Amino acid sequence: MLSAKPRALDPPMEDESAALDAPAYLVQRYIELTAQRRALEEQIAVIRAELEMVAAASLSESIPKGRFVSPTGHVTARLQPTCVFDRAEVYKHLQKAGRLADVATVTGPQLARFLAREPQLAARLSEFIRPRHSVVLHSLQ
Repeated sequence: MLSAKPRALDPPMEDESAALDAPAYLVQRYIELTAQRRALEEQIAVIRAELEMVAAASLSESIPKGRFVSPTGHVTARLQPTCVFDRAEVYKHLQKAGRLADVATVTGPQLARFLAREPQLAARLSEFIRPRHSVVLHSLQ
């Protein structure tokens, strides 16, 4: 049961929040599962980064999509156009061109897609933008 009353035997907590009563096994299991989730997320991040590096080395403009195959499923990989840009200068030029509302929250992939449809604007902004490709992975079972 939950109780908002602090128990007299509990040491004071740093943030002075009230100690709540709950079955100890639930609290312990929650802590264990949270630790396992963090460990899995760290492992997934490392493996994802390794697969992205392999895909980046294997894919190109002529072969923009591929997949890694295993007996239990596959992971698709594709190149996504993106860019690195001088945010202040690009915003200033987009505002002057009256196009800032079109790309209100500008990220690399969004800006790359937007400029692909606006070649004249892309030419004017070319000194502030470096085109790149990133790898996007999707796991399918």
